[in-house]
Amino acid sequence: MVADPKATRKVKPYPIPAQLKDERGSFSAQIVKLTVQGLMLEVSGSSVQPGEKVEVNFVTPVLNGVVVLVGLVIKVYNQLTPSSGIPPATISNAPGSITSIRLVEVHFRSVPNSSMTNIAHFLEKTGQGKRE
Repeated sequence: MVADPKATRKVKPYPIPAQLKDERGSFSAQIVKLTVQGLMLEVSGSSVQPGEKVEVNFVTPVLNGVVVLVGLVIKVYNQLTPSSGIPPATISNAPGSITSIRLVEVHFRSVPNSSMTNIAHFLEKTGQGKRE
């Protein structure tokens, strides 16, 4: 059987690798949710706080649209989870076996037109665009 050259391969839209920059430096992140108003990032190593301005850079999957934007941190969610499959009851008995998940909610403040077009195109192609 010959593969159809017009066949489209399904790709999961998330997570999207990204760079988060704040006044303390640059950090690797994963975008877990993207909308036309903002995004949610999973990041480690950054200590951003609500109210801080950040720069986020990423490339949309498959479409390869470059996005550079400045946003405002609205909320930070911290969750401690056991690593290596250790049951929660033994977390306090095993120092160093806890990992932290930090989700950062960012609302857009300054987005160039080209970046906004790339975001809108990505959302539309992944079925997350505006429904009428």
